[in-house]
Amino acid sequence: MQKNSEAPFLLDEERLENIRRVVLELVASRGLEGVTVDAIAAAARVSKQTLYKTWRTKSALIRDVVRMISHGAHLGDPGDLGSLREELWLILESATGILQTNRRLIVALLDGAQRDPDIMSIMRRDTRDKYRESLQRPLKRAIARGDISPETDLNLIADVALPVLLHRAILDDVLDEEMVKTLLDDVLMNLVIRPGRSKD
Repeated sequence: MQKNSEAPFLLDEERLENIRRVVLELVASRGLEGVTVDAIAAAARVSKQTLYKTWRTKSALIRDVVRMISHGAHLGDPGDLGSLREELWLILESATGILQTNRRLIVALLDGAQRDPDIMSIMRRDTRDKYRESLQRPLKRAIARGDISPETDLNLIADVALPVLLHRAILDDVLDEEMVKTLLDDVLMNLVIRPGRSKD
């Protein structure tokens, strides 16, 4: 791993992963503000000195962990199935699963991002933008197939879908198959412009 002011460079990968896992568990249970270096060291069974030699500050450690989960929480691509609806359905199902599994962690990170511009930047760049790209791929394929019009606003569809799911996850509201079906069929598919249909 390349050395810089924030990246770990002293510990082996197994110990690094253990520390990061501990940080995630503490953030999910206590929120960012409630996580201390003492608590991390105790739970990970390492010394504070080891942590400070690897990450110069608690903020640097937190940002490293946020980057890790942002890179890991990707929706993937179902590939060209010949059906825009089916491809979007699979992506929305994947997003719903991630949000349900990590709800408490996501709430804590969003709260912390309001006070830490670096965390906000990481979440915007590595999480929101990647989710947007994942939803746009099926739309671009549908345009290439001639199934939908190039005038379809790809950003709008992505920016409607993800906040709806995120909002329900934050409020611990229902995120089930019926809800995803309603979002897809009654909202997103109605934002798609069919060939020959005007944007207006």
